[in-house]
Amino acid sequence: MEEQNLYMQEREKIINLVQNNSVNRSLAEEIIKKSAYWYKHPSGHPVHAPNHFKRIDDPVGTRYAMLAALGKNETSKLIPSDWRIQFGSNIFLISKAILRCQSSLLKFIDNAEAGKLATLAELKQELKIQVRQSVANYSGDEYEGYYSGFDGNHLIFGTQSISTEDFVNFILSKINIHRIFNPTASTSSTIKIKSISSLSSQKKTQIKTTPSLSPSTKTHSFSKLVQCPYCGTKIKRTKLASHKVNKCIKRRR
Repeated sequence: MEEQNLYMQEREKIINLVQNNSVNRSLAEEIIKKSAYWYKHPSGHPVHAPNHFKRIDDPVGTRYAMLAALGKNETSKLIPSDWRIQFGSNIFLISKAILRCQSSLLKFIDNAEAGKLATLAELKQELKIQVRQSVANYSGDEYEGYYSGFDGNHLIFGTQSISTEDFVNFILSKINIHRIFNPTASTSSTIKIKSISSLSSQKKTQIKTTPSLSPSTKTHSFSKLVQCPYCGTKIKRTKLASHKVNKCIKRRR
């Protein structure tokens, strides 16, 4: 039952990621901030380019809004957003990449409920493929198959790139699907923390009580005392002779 509730919760999060096939501008901007890079950077390695989010565009939505403002729109139906960002002669289709990832995630949940749970690595690879397929030429026509400008985890557009790894990780962070692969992670962490705390408390108690309760200390102290053979008084071994001569009442009698 708990497993089914978990799947239901994650499916709801996936559905809420994009509603009515229309990606919010804020989501499109945020994902570009996380995944856009200057691939060829003077430092010798890719560097994040968060300001690329300012270049995203929705030509279909913009055209619809202009027609609506002029009263010339031929339909009252809301046109889904189609966010994209142009890199030279290529266009990265942000909305389509997100929608395709959403579709793959819903399929993943369906398979998991049917007892066919893919690994996290397999899921991420599937999502990366969806991102790699979401590239068009300067005319807006999508390339068939995968975009060829690819190196490691980067879709390369001249000196700039989109990291498929960062793109996918951002999507997964929005829905917290990692719980499906390790549903008891938070519980285990709590138990571990409590155990450490308990051990620490025990150590403090032992340190505090050892001086007064240690049996070895008491035995050691009493082993230095001996009994006077005349009066039975317990006295330090080093003072026994003096006691016999000067203080032992029965011997002096």
